[in-house]
Amino acid sequence: MTTATRLAIDRLRRLRKARETYTGAWLPEPLLASPPPDQGVELASDLSLAFLVLLERLVPEERAAFLLHEVFDVGYGDIASILDRSETASDSMRLGPPRKDFYERLLRL
Repeated sequence: MTTATRLAIDRLRRLRKARETYTGAWLPEPLLASPPPDQGVELASDLSLAFLVLLERLVPEERAAFLLHEVFDVGYGDIASILDRSETASDSMRLGPPRKDFYERLLRL
């Protein structure tokens, strides 16, 4: 009788210990509300590199026209006078696609 009692008590202790030691994760992983802080740095670096590649692919006159128009918001008439070209020649240096398509292509570089 003593042996059966001790075996039963030992079994109850093992079962209680098994219930107390949970092997899974106690709490779910927290949801990140904002992107990691270094993601912005990586994106800025990638965009800078893509912008430099784009500028290297343009001839000097196209590069000047692009920077004057996109960065300094100079009109194509003024760009033509700055580059000593006719306004139609300055207009032809315009990059073909609209800005949205252009920036999408820039991000793919």
